[in-house]
Amino acid sequence: MDPVKEEKFEEHVQIEHHFINPTAITYGYCTEFMVHLQEERNFSEASFRDKLSQYGDSLLVVSDENVVKVHIHAEEPGRVLTYAQQYGSLDRMKIENMRLQHEQVLKNQAEQSHKQPIREIQNKIDSEPRSETARKPFGLVAAASGEGIMGIFKSLGVDIVIEGGQTMNPSTEQFLEAIADCKAEHVIVLPNNKNILMAAQQAAELAEVDVEVVPSRTIPQGLSAVLAFSSEASLPANGKKMTQALGLVKTGLITHAVRDTKINDVQIHEGDFMGLVEGDIVTAGPDMYLVTMNALIQMVEEDHELITVLYGEGINELELDAFVKKLQTSFPSQEIEVHNGGQPVYAFILAAE
Repeated sequence: MDPVKEEKFEEHVQIEHHFINPTAITYGYCTEFMVHLQEERNFSEASFRDKLSQYGDSLLVVSDENVVKVHIHAEEPGRVLTYAQQYGSLDRMKIENMRLQHEQVLKNQAEQSHKQPIREIQNKIDSEPRSETARKPFGLVAAASGEGIMGIFKSLGVDIVIEGGQTMNPSTEQFLEAIADCKAEHVIVLPNNKNILMAAQQAAELAEVDVEVVPSRTIPQGLSAVLAFSSEASLPANGKKMTQALGLVKTGLITHAVRDTKINDVQIHEGDFMGLVEGDIVTAGPDMYLVTMNALIQMVEEDHELITVLYGEGINELELDAFVKKLQTSFPSQEIEVHNGGQPVYAFILAAE
């Protein structure tokens, strides 16, 4: 196999494994193998990939005229291997139980949370030159993904934005480093994702300064909380006010469906766009903009004054401009703000407040 192809294959697998969210594992066995193709078999990579996609997710297929290399997360790896074997002989088979692996990782992290990683961070802090000036009163830390969204948080006064989100969860150690790097007496942390909340809370307990974790579960909630921050208020007062601000905004998310299913009476087909409002799937379909409009119709209430649209990677800006004009017509009572969030996973992140 072409070494460049193989190198890219391995790189994709490593990235995918690094960012996998353990709570989202549907297909529990990470399955990898090679097929040495037989000349008399009529092999089509596209057909092969389509068939394997029925058995799981996180599918990667790389092939040349002699060999096919496969990575897939499957619940029944035997079915995958049986299908692939009709095209040739199997080689380098590896099947790993991801659920057991992640249970062990969590156990190890718990055992080590008070040991070496924390000491390493503390050593780093202790080795840094001490500034003659006093620490500033407040520091703000937020987690976000997408250059545009990270830039918005920084423009609103957040000191450090840790890159992380739905598929890339920052660790407790990363939050501890960010808290230390703020060089502040009091630090407020915005996790902006339910999967990140625990790591932020653990860091708050281990930090050497006073830390308040505002339990923001979405990017719009985090932005709403930042706007409620006051440098004149105390840490507890800021924590209370910023937490109250989380309830002032509704969040919508537009993303891809990876399999056929039916949730909340919404029929979803693989490849469809799904619209989630406050975490619930409310609409789905092949037209991204129609799904987005339907989600907003179910989100926006009469007393909402502002609709914010954060668009993600790969959005066509000409199509977006046409869609924004439709939004202005459909929601004449609300101001429409559109920003390039640059986020992965979600085509649009929506906010109504």
